[in-house]
Amino acid sequence: MPQHTQPEPRATRVSRRNLLLGAGALALCGVGGAGAMAVIGPRIDGFVTDTSVTPQPMDSPLRIPEVVTAGGGVVELTVRAGRTAFVGGREAATKGVNGSYLGPTLRVRRGEEVMIDVRNDLDEPTTMHWHGMHVPPEMDGTPHQSIAPGATWHARWRCTNESGTLWYHPHPHGRTAQQVWEGIAGMIIVDDPEDLDHRLPSEYGIDDIPVVIQDRGFDDDGELATSGAGALGMFGDTILVNGTPGARFDVTRERTRLRIVNGSNTRWYHLALSGGRAMQVVATDGGRLYGGPATVRTLLVSPGERYEVVVTMRAGEDLTLRSVTSDYPGGKEYGTGKDFDVLRLEAKGSLSASPPPPRSPLRRRRRRLRVCRCAGSGSTGTAPSTARRWTCPASTRCTPRAASRCGR
Repeated sequence: MPQHTQPEPRATRVSRRNLLLGAGALALCGVGGAGAMAVIGPRIDGFVTDTSVTPQPMDSPLRIPEVVTAGGGVVELTVRAGRTAFVGGREAATKGVNGSYLGPTLRVRRGEEVMIDVRNDLDEPTTMHWHGMHVPPEMDGTPHQSIAPGATWHARWRCTNESGTLWYHPHPHGRTAQQVWEGIAGMIIVDDPEDLDHRLPSEYGIDDIPVVIQDRGFDDDGELATSGAGALGMFGDTILVNGTPGARFDVTRERTRLRIVNGSNTRWYHLALSGGRAMQVVATDGGRLYGGPATVRTLLVSPGERYEVVVTMRAGEDLTLRSVTSDYPGGKEYGTGKDFDVLRLEAKGSLSASPPPPRSPLRRRRRRLRVCRCAGSGSTGTAPSTARRWTCPASTRCTPRAASRCGR
């Protein structure tokens, strides 16, 4: 591989997208095999060899996973095998959490103690990783926290995340890609009591909708595909939303929040609404956009990435969330070289009113620091909203802007 040099050292920001692109380049340049595949998971005998998508009639009611409150008591999750009907009603062997495919939506509140018992009813080891959650290392669900068949893992932590959309999935060594492909995953919603804005749609399953997007391949018998292999990873030719092929959601409110998770193994999505309709981004996988919503017409979403978008519709209107062609470098290799439908949004003849969309920064309780003048080393000050204390170094004038210098 050619070596490139620079006249001076330069700091480089490595993003997940660039890492994926680099992995693809290594595979194409002949590094190949298990080494290249390790970036996105081990190769299995079961996915299509290209990134094409088979069109589906967009008329299957969107499945809404049940919501489980993970706070105030122990939540029990069981990873199990089962069978699930997909295209044409034919069943396939799958895996899921508290069911045959995918799992419930976990809802937690910032500041609460989270207690989850994960039981493994599979015939192989697994783990459970809380993707995006701030947790102690021993609770992260990595290969170091392997759960043997028949065993139960007790996960405990206090939620310190701000409001946002996260997800959970297995992370066993050498088996992550296959277990995710077979259906073990689910959404996590974090609610923050300090998030004082009530202008966003927030009734789960009504105007606050989980949208877990995946691609899967099926053989002639309706089973998850078990032949063929792609050099870059697992691709399927059937698009699922919450496990539903050809998904349609019946809109009943003027404004609907879509909590989008790219739960695919490899495929990217360049999402857009039909007719060039704009949508408002109110959160990313880093949390809420407190500077205010961003109006966009397309979103490029890589595996594991999350967005919350708000869509405004009129009574009787019919829109489709689609993945459209992108010219992003390397995007075609990862599935954005063709247009295809993801989710149909069909508005009823009459819609219930929604609060007006936010046009200014979203309100959140500010943590203000009292201005203090420090006479010398050892002086202290107090942050009233958090009751935190800090020690100020000598000759330091403390203000909200310079509070970080006070070691708070």
